[in-house]
Amino acid sequence: MEQKDLKKIKRRELLELMLEQAKRIQELELEVKNLKSELDSKRIKIKESGSIAEASLKLNEVFESAQKAVDQYYENIKDNCKKMEASLKRETTLQRNKLIKETVEKLKKKELELEEKYKKKEEALLKANNNSSSKVNKVTGKNPSKSKKKTGSNKRKK
Repeated sequence: MEQKDLKKIKRRELLELMLEQAKRIQELELEVKNLKSELDSKRIKIKESGSIAEASLKLNEVFESAQKAVDQYYENIKDNCKKMEASLKRETTLQRNKLIKETVEKLKKKELELEEKYKKKEEALLKANNNSSSKVNKVTGKNPSKSKKKTGSNKRKK
């Protein structure tokens, strides 16, 4: 409205206009406040999304580093296992060879003992045979060496 029109308006109408304008100002201030809070909220979301993107990138780097560490650890374990396996094979082979050697020595020793026992028994049997044949000869009165000659000569006569 123009100034001339405002001068012509009554006081009451003017107050009503001012009240309407005050309400309108309050409405607009409330709307501005709401829009500002919405804008701030969107800014926070945008900022958070940026920080989330950054965080996910950082997490990816962390995961990549962790995967590399796991791979390296796994390789070290494989290498250690191979070394331990080779060491155990060597140790087992040495123990096996030692056991074989000890067993062979024990068997040789046992063989010698058995041979000695066999010889002693054989000698005892020979002595026993000699003693029994000499007793038989004494009873019969014959010499075994002479009797063999006679039997041998008897065969020639036939």
